[in-house]
Amino acid sequence: MIPDVEQAWLHFRKGPGGALLQQALRLRGPYLASIGLPRLPAEVMLPGAIPWNLLAKGEAEKRGEAIGQTLSVEGTVLAQSVAAWAAYREAKTIYSAEPLLAEALGRTPWPVQVPTEALRLPSRCPVLCLPWEGSSIAVAAYYDLLTSREDTGQLELRLVRLEDAHWWTVSILHLFGTDLGACVRSAGGRVEMEGGPADAFQTDLAGVALTVLLYLAGEPDLVRQVHPGAKPARDVRMQRRESERWKDLRSPALFAVGTAYRAAIERWEHEQRREAGEATGRTVRPHVRRAHAHLYWTGKGRQSPRVRFLLPIPVKGASVPEEGPRPVDTRLR
Repeated sequence: MIPDVEQAWLHFRKGPGGALLQQALRLRGPYLASIGLPRLPAEVMLPGAIPWNLLAKGEAEKRGEAIGQTLSVEGTVLAQSVAAWAAYREAKTIYSAEPLLAEALGRTPWPVQVPTEALRLPSRCPVLCLPWEGSSIAVAAYYDLLTSREDTGQLELRLVRLEDAHWWTVSILHLFGTDLGACVRSAGGRVEMEGGPADAFQTDLAGVALTVLLYLAGEPDLVRQVHPGAKPARDVRMQRRESERWKDLRSPALFAVGTAYRAAIERWEHEQRREAGEATGRTVRPHVRRAHAHLYWTGKGRQSPRVRFLLPIPVKGASVPEEGPRPVDTRLR
């Protein structure tokens, strides 16, 4: 079964967006030379300014103008989608959050005081499949050069939501701030200058997505899902022979996030059913308290920040692991 995100990518690459993506990738070298940047930062696959300028130039020519300095909403979404898909095709990593975990992490505060360096993406473009307002949505995170200051080589983080085959903005963070609050306020400042709300990027959905990304960075319980019939040997041969085509067609790596947390909840509910009718007193369902996200300083000299979520709480005196085991593989039907 092909994941919805991968189906959307295959649909996008077959249309005009795919042709624009290939054109933009070919222009990376000339673009870097034009802004005086020796090379792209390792985190960035395709600067969004390249498809933006291509589309703006096309719209300007249709208006009879020589230079494109503005871009329509539709064009802006397409340019962002090209940059996001460029990062996705390189990473192909999809993380499906257990509903119980997503609900619990959604009750934690917006991570404004978390140090910026604590946010480490597990790939160039992790895609989070999250339950949201009664349905399942996909939110991707990818790096881009800082808007309007691309020549500095500084980075911004973009959170985007998949609708049909295009990615729409959820949040932008300028990654030169000391904490995530400063990063999102800096990006919001540009919106405010253009007449919009200063907190446009500090939304509830952005907070949940960032919290799940921080959870991933803290080595959580993670299970890799391997579908029967996968033929990695064939993929390896294709990767050597047709590297660009392989990026487009290789299967994504699928991960389930929060399996140990779900198991703890199920274990608690099993105990309650087994002991039904007994005078056990008041019990508490395992959950993540609102203040259960903690910052630790690790590494040599304790210079490296890491956010960990202490979950779930012990039940009836039994100690429940803070984190699940290391990633394991499981085959799905």
